[in-house]
Amino acid sequence: MILAAAGELPILVARPSVVVGHTRLGVAPSASLFWYYRALAALAAGPFNVDTHRDIVPVDYVAEAILFLLRLEHPGFVRYHISAGARCRSPWRDILSGFHGGAGWRTVTPSDLGNMYDEIRLLVQSDHEANLLARGLRACAEFGSLGVDHFDNQRLIGEGFGHPPHFTDYLPRCIESSGTASIFAQMVDES
Repeated sequence: MILAAAGELPILVARPSVVVGHTRLGVAPSASLFWYYRALAALAAGPFNVDTHRDIVPVDYVAEAILFLLRLEHPGFVRYHISAGARCRSPWRDILSGFHGGAGWRTVTPSDLGNMYDEIRLLVQSDHEANLLARGLRACAEFGSLGVDHFDNQRLIGEGFGHPPHFTDYLPRCIESSGTASIFAQMVDES
């Protein structure tokens, strides 16, 4: 009986892209994957070319988009990407510049990134933290190396919802709000 009733419920799937920070509060409420981008910038190495783009959206945009979709009387689709899309994805070069100026970037494989132990060790307090951070970087880099630089958000935009801000528009607020939290502390907070 319960399964039959559940089968009659309308389904709406909202698929957020990479969610990092909040447009006004930065990463104070949740750092999410901010630690990953901070670490890549600090290492000046990552699984993608400096000329690629990253599809990153703030949590407040995601929340507003979900509420918007829930209020649609007759959604045109069952599935929607809540993403930066082709129009608002941010160039990695600009993100990197926001962190530290962006000099010396090198593209490495996820395994090579995870094996940069000596460089990773400089970012943390202990060997244990270095090992865990290396594992986290390698795991995230696997997705980053796939070549996906945005998810199509035209269904959402077509329903009348506005475009998200570029990550680089609120990146300074994210950096400022991260305060003295270490990259490792932010990673552990999100696991």
